Amino acid sequence: MSSTMRPADLLDLVAYERQRSDIRESAMAARRLRRITLGPMVSLGFENAETVRYQIQEMMRAERMVEAKDIQTEIDIYSDLLPGPASLAATMFIEIDDPPRLREVLPRLVGIEQAVSLAIDGAGRVPARGEEGRSKEDLTSTVHYLRFSFEPDQIEAMRSGATCTLHMDHAEYVHAALVPADCVEALLDDLGPPG
Repeated sequence: MSSTMRPADLLDLVAYERQRSDIRESAMAARRLRRITLGPMVSLGFENAETVRYQIQEMMRAERMVEAKDIQTEIDIYSDLLPGPASLAATMFIEIDDPPRLREVLPRLVGIEQAVSLAIDGAGRVPARGEEGRSKEDLTSTVHYLRFSFEPDQIEAMRSGATCTLHMDHAEYVHAALVPADCVEALLDDLGPPG
């Protein structure tokens, strides 16, 4: 279960436009800190309140949204990406710039969103749960939304400095990447204070 965001957490279009440059710079820094490259064509970006708020503000700006019901719809769409009690959300991207290569690879990566896990040294693995409908029988999407749900001992191990490694164990794509210490620290902040 994710946290919530309210309309009061957002700026109106005029206020956002005035502050957009600073907000964008801060949100991009938060995204860079939480982004992990997993092999040559997959990256994963953990989301937090700042990155989600920025995405909603950008959608409001692009669509010139001022109606409360339209803004609430955007909040409802993106709120699933907010971290929640003992859980984190991430956006996974399959990054292939060459369209013919993309058409060749995507059918082979069906189910990739179910093949991601976060290994915490001494505390096991946290499997990602992918959003339904992103993979069809013969094709997968280039964007997937994942959720990681942690046990208390796993969070405690992270707080105690356990090494964390992101894994992709798909039949067509097997890779692992060490999660940098500053990223782990940011993810712990997103998980909230010790309970």
